[in-house]
Amino acid sequence: MSDNQFALDRIKDCREKIDIIDEQLLTLLVERMDIAVEVGTLKQTIDMVVKDPNREQEIIDRLSTLTNNPLSRNHINKIFKEIFRAARDVQ
Repeated sequence: MSDNQFALDRIKDCREKIDIIDEQLLTLLVERMDIAVEVGTLKQTIDMVVKDPNREQEIIDRLSTLTNNPLSRNHINKIFKEIFRAARDVQ
């Protein structure tokens, strides 16, 4: 097997793994949104505003300390800001 073929095979294997992870991420995001809907309903019952910047910052701070990989705090911030925005949309 040539080096090129080996690399192409490994790329294919890696992409298949990424596809599986993407599906898992989507499943978890849907679960998160379902919980966000419940939180939104509960917030409405007590006249609480949907957006909670302090809670969002707490989450980003906590998650930033959990990773020792290529995801920088900035990446985590950007990713989760979008997740928070989607959660607010469903609330």
